[in-house]
Amino acid sequence: MNMEYAVKDGHTAADTTEVTETSEDALGESAKVLEHAYHDAVGNSATSTVASSTVVSEHAEWPPQGCYFIMNKGDENQTISEENDEVDSAQSEMTMEREMEFKTEIKCISNVQDLTQEQLQYMVDKSERHQQKIFGGYILCERHIAFKQGGRSKRELDLNSRICSYTDEQVDTVMQALENIFCKQDNKYLDYLLRVLLPEMLVKIHMDIHHTSHVVSEQIMAHDFHPTLFNTGI
Repeated sequence: MNMEYAVKDGHTAADTTEVTETSEDALGESAKVLEHAYHDAVGNSATSTVASSTVVSEHAEWPPQGCYFIMNKGDENQTISEENDEVDSAQSEMTMEREMEFKTEIKCISNVQDLTQEQLQYMVDKSERHQQKIFGGYILCERHIAFKQGGRSKRELDLNSRICSYTDEQVDTVMQALENIFCKQDNKYLDYLLRVLLPEMLVKIHMDIHHTSHVVSEQIMAHDFHPTLFNTGI
């Protein structure tokens, strides 16, 4: 690259300083001389095009090291964004695939005790809206009413838990899934979960697996808890 620098009396920086390719010290001295020459000339030349802080050498690396990221930042961000979109799309496809697998697997199950932890987690997640409606009082629920009444009605809910149709591990899984929905910040609603939403969720899972109504599932599960309580023909 050949570049002349306008200096006082028509002389150029090349006339004033000789830069050698093999000496780093000489190159440094040349830079100083060029800078001084520029300062001497800049007062007399309003059209000078030399930047005061820049020294251009024929052997300077271009683009300077580190400039690639800055120059291509937009393209790089676009590439990252496209990669993220591809990952999200792949994850979405995997989620849809796994959901179809869950549905197929659950259809083949004829006893609630055969449900895996993953399947139970899936069923709770899919029933979140239903549980929110019970929690908000938008669905008629005897347990919800008894809990709000308090006193003896609330205490008797402990005998109406419907957990005996499931294993301890299954009950823990369902409870944990409900806590993830209703107790993210604190345990304020833990008592409500134990007395209302946990048994209601267990009944709903039973309904989905055995294809029964709420009343029938309640009776079957109550029979599991106390066989003489309901005559269900079991």
